[in-house]
Amino acid sequence: MNLSTPTPTNIEQQTQTLINHYQKATLIKPDSATLYQDIGNLYRSLLDFEQAIVYYLKAIELKPDLFSVYHPLNFLLQFVSWSSEENKNQILTQGIHLLKQNIIHQPNFPFAHVVLGRLYAQQGELEKAKDCYQKASFKQINRSYPDLIQHWNSSTQRQPNFLVIGLFKCGTTSFYSYLIQHPQILPAVTKEIRYFSTDTINDLDYYLSHFPAISHQNYLTGEATPNYFMFPNVAQQIKKWFPNIKLILLLRNPIDRAISGFYMANKFSNQYLNKSLNDIHHLDINLVKKRIADIKEIGELSLYQKIELINQWLDYLRNIWRQNSDINHEIAVHIDHSLYIDYLPEWFRVFPKEQLLILKSEDLFTDPATTMKQAYHFLGLPDHPLTEYRNANRNKYPPISPSLYQQLADFFRPYNQELEDYLHRKFHWD
Repeated sequence: MNLSTPTPTNIEQQTQTLINHYQKATLIKPDSATLYQDIGNLYRSLLDFEQAIVYYLKAIELKPDLFSVYHPLNFLLQFVSWSSEENKNQILTQGIHLLKQNIIHQPNFPFAHVVLGRLYAQQGELEKAKDCYQKASFKQINRSYPDLIQHWNSSTQRQPNFLVIGLFKCGTTSFYSYLIQHPQILPAVTKEIRYFSTDTINDLDYYLSHFPAISHQNYLTGEATPNYFMFPNVAQQIKKWFPNIKLILLLRNPIDRAISGFYMANKFSNQYLNKSLNDIHHLDINLVKKRIADIKEIGELSLYQKIELINQWLDYLRNIWRQNSDINHEIAVHIDHSLYIDYLPEWFRVFPKEQLLILKSEDLFTDPATTMKQAYHFLGLPDHPLTEYRNANRNKYPPISPSLYQQLADFFRPYNQELEDYLHRKFHWD
């Protein structure tokens, strides 16, 4: 196997060199918000989340309507609580001041309220955070469903009726966008709240503030966080709060999901890596299996939730990132996430089968109208065909070699068979 990639040391050195070049460019163009966004992206690729946040905030300061930076900023803010107290306070104080000003100048951009809510939440100001989320939701509903505002009741907390629990690269973004176009489904303030997987705040009211306070019972609401499916103990947490909630899971051909996940991860990684599977004809399956075993033994996901172990977790991620010159290490995590049978039984141990709808991603891709009709029926809603089913993620990746595809097919076959036996259902992924 010949994979042309820089050594781990060179990867970091070249990234830092690029950061230095961009920083020099800001001296020439100090008002260029996109330069600061690019620097933030590079720091994010190095897992230096503090610096990434600092540069994202600077980009927003220069260009408040640079909307593309708000979502990555909101995602990274969940890590700020793991910074030193001094750095944390500085980031949060600066961010809150900046976002409060931006909201004044961007009244038609509800997501700014969401980011401000995240900043307040990390500061421990939960009441202010809840107020921000409700303001964002109010603006969303007022814009899309103005007639419903008469049913808005700030003293009412609306519980979610459904959750889309997975999975990455299985079409959840498109699926959720179709769902919320139904006239009886109201969106959460953001598609992925990530409360049960990566949030460190344990407050039911805080979670519920992400949903519209509409008292009218003819409407449903919910969110779609595709990593809920893989996190340990999430099923029990959801059951504790919402015992009657309906869950939707999309499953895709595990080979296609793993390859798509590989390319998505590299898209957001260092551009010097620029990895491709074009020239890979064979994986060292023993190394892949060892890496998967390491993931499960180390408890990568559970570490993510334990604030006292965050530094070790980040160090672990950085070490894995440095090892990514070995394609077997990098693709293993994406293969692991495609071993659906390893995660599914936990959900059925907690929830009755009547509360979990499993959809085949390929059906959504090829016949979205029929698939959505099935989802609406599951939720107790009448069908609502759309005039257009637009693909929310149109990324295309080069095909892998036939030999690699066959090797992966052979690897996944027993797991797929076990899944089909468990569900008494055929997926026809061979």
